[in-house]
Amino acid sequence: MHGTFPASPKERSEGFSLRGWTMGILDALLAQTAAGRCPVRPLAPATKPPPPTWRHIHPQPELFIQCSGATRFAFPHAARGLELRAGEVLPMPGLLAHREAVLGGSAFANLVFMPNDRQVAYHLARRSPADPGRPYGVASDVVATADGRLAVAALEGLVRCARSPEPDPREVAGWFTAWASLVRSLLAAAPAGALDDDRIARCRQLVETYLSKPDLTVTLLAQWCGCSADHLGRSFRAEAGTTLAKHIVRMRIRRAQSLLAGSELPVRTVASAVGYKDPSYFCRSFRLVAGRTPEAWRRGSRT
Repeated sequence: MHGTFPASPKERSEGFSLRGWTMGILDALLAQTAAGRCPVRPLAPATKPPPPTWRHIHPQPELFIQCSGATRFAFPHAARGLELRAGEVLPMPGLLAHREAVLGGSAFANLVFMPNDRQVAYHLARRSPADPGRPYGVASDVVATADGRLAVAALEGLVRCARSPEPDPREVAGWFTAWASLVRSLLAAAPAGALDDDRIARCRQLVETYLSKPDLTVTLLAQWCGCSADHLGRSFRAEAGTTLAKHIVRMRIRRAQSLLAGSELPVRTVASAVGYKDPSYFCRSFRLVAGRTPEAWRRGSRT
């Protein structure tokens, strides 16, 4: 199936448009699904919570599209992992611990979508220069939309269907078609270049989406926003009255408060879900911002 995909892009080449290339990928997947070859890989339900060593976890569902090469996914609840090959799609539930590794030495590229109620964010991942066995986001785009909740609902429906004990291929294809068609239309309707003219708004949207990334830094955000880290930091402070690094911390603690109040997740899992590798450091940061430990805040929020 991957032979029908648009050519794998060179992000830094003149005229490259991540959004335009992504729409071509979605068109190819929709055409394949309409022809009866649904690209979605099913994923068995989790049967036990992740052990403390599993730190890679996101609060929202994701969708992976393998564009070239292959990714190996490992899960704590499954003895065998899952290999996602070019042309295949994997819907990933929220709060499911997993690990990703780049397979082989061939060209590697995948698209990762992370919608929420207000926007659809996605990024292109390549092989990490620092660790060739790991993917690394090299380009990102965010589309603000009032229909973000519909994209989330369609993705959650696809996740539920693909994780059922005996997935119905026609139902899976229907959910994927609904999600891909909606996202394709949102990308096409979004004003071209609007986010590039307002880097601070784009930066805020990226922070909101990628809080769970431990390596979310001013440098990475500046790369995604197309400017230097110094320029982005100065511009953000001039507009917001605080540093971008402090803003990231506050947003992480706010997300953690929501997870603590609305779930029984262990504190270490909440820490991972908001981008902290070290639960002890998370607890110290939480107390500095919220004035209480995470467990004390959870108890207080329910009384």
